[in-house]
Amino acid sequence: MRIVTVCQMNQARSPFAQAVLERNFPEDQISSTGVAAIEGTPILPAVIDTAKNWGVPITQASSRTLKSASNEILTADLVITADNSHRDTVRNFGYRGDLRSYEEILEDSDFIPQDPGGLMPDAVSRELGKV
Repeated sequence: MRIVTVCQMNQARSPFAQAVLERNFPEDQISSTGVAAIEGTPILPAVIDTAKNWGVPITQASSRTLKSASNEILTADLVITADNSHRDTVRNFGYRGDLRSYEEILEDSDFIPQDPGGLMPDAVSRELGKV
């Protein structure tokens, strides 16, 4: 199965989700991208540290734009977005397959991971734990 995770900047939630999925589904092809990512921006250090501490190392070194991940997106079996607002962007990009957001998957809004950019490390860990 080919799965793409999508968040805003591709520096926290989607690369972390990618790492979790890679760890739990090693036979699948997992990648991540961001709807407003700046190509090559490093993954947030607090995200890398949290992932390492939890045994789900981040395999992607830096952010990727939708354009640079276009092949993965357009051929994915499933795209998971961090926010409902990203759904339209992914659809407008041309993806016609199975598309889910965290808001659709999780019934309790308290468990929907918020963008941890700019948060203190313990808050980053809390938000990544929701992923």
